[in-house]
Amino acid sequence: MKKKDKDRVWDDPKAFRQQVRLAAVQVAGLSPDELEVALAYEVEPFSAIPAKDAELVFRPVDDPDATVRVFDVAVRRRQQKSGGSCLLNIVLGVVGLAAIALLVLAWRDYEHIKAEEARLAAETTRRSAFAGELAALQKAVDKNRNETKAHRDNRVGITRGRQNTEVLRDVYKTLLATVSEAFGNDAVLKQIKCPKPYSAEITAMSLNTKAASATLVRLSSALVPKGWTIEPGPLTSNGSGGTVGFSCTVTFDERGEFR
Repeated sequence: MKKKDKDRVWDDPKAFRQQVRLAAVQVAGLSPDELEVALAYEVEPFSAIPAKDAELVFRPVDDPDATVRVFDVAVRRRQQKSGGSCLLNIVLGVVGLAAIALLVLAWRDYEHIKAEEARLAAETTRRSAFAGELAALQKAVDKNRNETKAHRDNRVGITRGRQNTEVLRDVYKTLLATVSEAFGNDAVLKQIKCPKPYSAEITAMSLNTKAASATLVRLSSALVPKGWTIEPGPLTSNGSGGTVGFSCTVTFDERGEFR
């Protein structure tokens, strides 16, 4: 973006403004353009402006804490020529909705996360795995669409609404929203993999064993009433700052009633 364009965004009284705090390890080595994209994704849940449509400028702010980087950010929706407003509706389909759900999941109130949690670098891991997660979800959706007829013959009592791709998407949206609510300030989600329809593998980290166990209990209490089963994995010590890794596999009962 040219300097005059940046000045227009910064001086725009309608631009959304926010101060963003990021872990130093998250932004180390990023170019200004890469940092601009990262900040656009960070403020997206608050500004309601999709990162791909955002015009964003930022200014560094001095902070005595060397483990964090602080930026003043101004963002507005990119001015587009008429006739382009329908492009998002064309691009977004089942995968687009799933991507939005993942971004909502990834958004937690990071302003309440303690400085020591920055060492976990969960956000960096999530972004590097983001493309793979989308591909896995797309594969699961395609497989579900192709096998709809076979599922109809093999499942007992399932309704037509649960045999199509839209229902599979709703199941994952329910899972993502529930997991987002279950994670508190004592644990950080690293990754969600979807190796097959109606199943997900959740990987996370916490500051200690007690926090990991408490998170798994909250997940079980929230998911079981909604038709999911949960199988916790072993707790593992990462040896870095005393953090503890934990995981679980959750499976939705396709034969049960969708709640």
